[in-house]
Amino acid sequence: MSLEQLYIKYIIPIAEETERHYRPGWLNTVCPFCTGNPGQHLGYNLRGNYYACHRCGGHAVEYTLSKLLQMNRDKVKQLAKEYRIKSTTKQSQKQLAPTINLHPFKFPTGMTKMGKTQHRYLQGRGFDSHFLEKEFQLSCTGPVSKVDDFPYIFRIVAPILWEGQTISFQARDYTGKQEKRYLACPKARETIHHKHILYVNPKTIGETILCVEGITDVWRFRDKAAATFGIKYTSEQIRVLAKLYKRIFIAFDPEPEAQKQAQKLKSELSFRGVEMHNIMLDSDPGSMSQKKKNYLIKHLKL
Repeated sequence: MSLEQLYIKYIIPIAEETERHYRPGWLNTVCPFCTGNPGQHLGYNLRGNYYACHRCGGHAVEYTLSKLLQMNRDKVKQLAKEYRIKSTTKQSQKQLAPTINLHPFKFPTGMTKMGKTQHRYLQGRGFDSHFLEKEFQLSCTGPVSKVDDFPYIFRIVAPILWEGQTISFQARDYTGKQEKRYLACPKARETIHHKHILYVNPKTIGETILCVEGITDVWRFRDKAAATFGIKYTSEQIRVLAKLYKRIFIAFDPEPEAQKQAQKLKSELSFRGVEMHNIMLDSDPGSMSQKKKNYLIKHLKL
């Protein structure tokens, strides 16, 4: 028994070798999450046991099957067992495990303690810069900084901690003049890929969280928020969110694409039994005033 046999039984069309969406090692079909052109963009990787759509990204196996088959979770679990379709959970756990890299983790060269320029930048955005420097272990770089051959000049460097270990970092431009506002640690240097976990204050406790996009959003809400490093969340992050929290408020930016992703994330986590709410804001959380932030925390009982 296999996924291909399941598709055949339930009359789900699969891309044939002569069709444009066919790829060796994949089962491609119409994506139930996409809008617009109904091409066979959704693929199931036969070796890695995961779904990926080349238009809208990755999706958890059981949730995707429930959409394709229009069945509830219990029925999908039964069919997955019957047809020997592997769950994403074990795969995700393997991917989350720390690994010994050929290139061990390291920070950018030339890192120093934040000075007046960096504090002035953060304070200009309404942050308590001294609190953030201590609480999130922030440092900075100057005119000479790199990791391998990648430049990291003029940036505030935020370590990414997971289970007590520094596994990666992100670097935020503080000049307002660089093309890329954010730079991530080179993937080859990460102990765990940052898109497999969340950016969260290590002191955060409790089973309710505000799910936001980026690190500055977390800085705004301190120990009340967790970030997915952008709106394109991964199946590994879904698993982590479902494992750690029982109640989640999503507060992505108000742009249409961000809200579309927020609704998808809400649906996928609701499917896993998490109490989900999507909060519509008039600006990104990182730019929110202290007064609005305090009201939101009180209103949501975070």
